[in-house]
Amino acid sequence: MVYIILALLTGLLCYADLYCKSWIEKHLRKGDREKVGKSSFEMRRVHNKGFAMNLCDKKPEYVRIVSVVICAIMAIWALVVWKKESCPAKRIAAAFVLAGAISNTYDRMKREYVVDYIGVKTKCEKLNRITFNLADVFIFIGAVGYAIAEVFGE
Repeated sequence: MVYIILALLTGLLCYADLYCKSWIEKHLRKGDREKVGKSSFEMRRVHNKGFAMNLCDKKPEYVRIVSVVICAIMAIWALVVWKKESCPAKRIAAAFVLAGAISNTYDRMKREYVVDYIGVKTKCEKLNRITFNLADVFIFIGAVGYAIAEVFGE
C-alpha cells in the first residue's frame, strides 16, 4: 500500500508541473513576464534546450540521452529507497526527486526543450536571469529533504 501512495504522490507532483508547463505554453508568449501579485515572483515562458542554465544547449541529442539515463537511475534509486528505507521522509524525498526527473525528461523527449516558468525579481541581475519550474523545485526539495533525513535520522 505504501508503494501505491508513493507512486501516486510521484504522479501527482509530475502532473502538477506538466500542467503548469502546458498552461504557460498556452497563455504566455516566449519571453513574456507577468508579475505574481505583489510578490517578487514572475511567471515567464522560457525554453531551455540544455541542462541547468542552458548548459550543453547546442547538443540537444546528448542532453536527451543523459536525461533519460539519469531519470532511469533516479527511478531505480527511488524504488530501492521505497523498498529498503523505513524513514517516511526519505521515501517522500525520493518521490519528489523522481517526479522532477520524470517531468523534465518528458519535456525534453516530447518538446525537445524544458519549459521553465518561475522567476524571482531581485536587485541582482544574475539572479534575475534564472528561470526554473516546479520540477526543479521538487528535485531540490527532495535532495535537501533526503540529506536532512540522512543527517538527523528517522
